[in-house]
This record gives sequence, C-alpha cells and structure tokens, in this order.
Amino acid sequence: MSDVLKSAAMAAGGVEWSWWTSNSVLRLTSNLDHGLRDGDVLSAVKSMDGTPLLAIPKPYRDFIEAATPAAILALIAENEHLRGLKPDLPPRPPEGYGLPRYGLRWNGPTEPLAVQMDDGYWTPWHLAAQFKNALVSEA
Repeated sequence: MSDVLKSAAMAAGGVEWSWWTSNSVLRLTSNLDHGLRDGDVLSAVKSMDGTPLLAIPKPYRDFIEAATPAAILALIAENEHLRGLKPDLPPRPPEGYGLPRYGLRWNGPTEPLAVQMDDGYWTPWHLAAQFKNALVSEA
C-alpha cells in the first residue's frame, strides 16, 4: 500500500497543499512555483450549462483516491509495528564458553588486546584469563 501512495504522491509533485480563499471561493493550492498557480490542486468551476464542478488534475485525483482513510490507517499500523521492533541480541558463543563475542581490537600486530576464540571470535577476557592462569602457575 505504501508503494501506491508513494508513487501517487510523487506524481502529484510531492509538495505541500494549502487552502486559499478570496471572493468567498475556497481553493486548494500547491506550493509548486511558490503557490503562483492558485487553485491548481482543486477548485470549483461552473460548466457551460451552469452545473458546478470540481477541477482536479489527474495526478492529484490519483493521489486523493490512493490516500483513503483505510490506507492512512494501514500506514499508521505499519509505523507502530515497526516502532515496536527491537533488534535481536548478538549471537551467544557455543555452549560452555560463557563469554559474549566482541570484535577485534589490536595494540599493534605483535600485542593483541584480544585473542581468538575457538569459534573464530575474539574477546579481551580470553587474554586476561591467559595472564591470570600464567601468574597462578608461577606462584
């Protein structure tokens, strides 16, 4: 539905509209050409036989037809649904590792601040655990 509304809005110029009135005649005017085309969206006219008519160019008629209350409510519902979505948490490491995965962070090519986990990810806690184990074994 949003694709139909988007294409109709672009065909209608994708601009703001405002109501203008003079001589007690209400007209809907776009801000194309800085609003110099008075009543270019919708205006009342009188036919040759005196019947009142609405003059609405086709792109604007198509947009008005596409922008039904049902279409607007569907867009609002889609917006509220998307607003409620939250991204998934990052994947957990394989069972038994117990540490979350983090990206690479180097202190130069010879002294990494992180070491590679068995599953290909890196975490600084593995390096800290290595140093801690080395200190415990020396003591």
